Amino acid sequence: MDEMNNRGYKVATEWRDKNYRGKIAESYDNLEAVKINTQFIKNIMKAYLQECIVNLRLKGIEFEG
Repeated sequence: MDEMNNRGYKVATEWRDKNYRGKIAESYDNLEAVKINTQFIKNIMKAYLQECIVNLRLKGIEFEG
């Protein structure tokens, strides 16, 4: 939520509640925090980045980096 707020989105305060799931879905009952495997996330992000690069190249967009 902080990142979205930093990018200029107007985040409703309800989304700061870890149990909130939107206006339609029923809220969680005291959802537990789970430690995320950061290596897994890094691998997912690398794969996503490669997909984005391929997508851009297919659209004729080339860049260095």
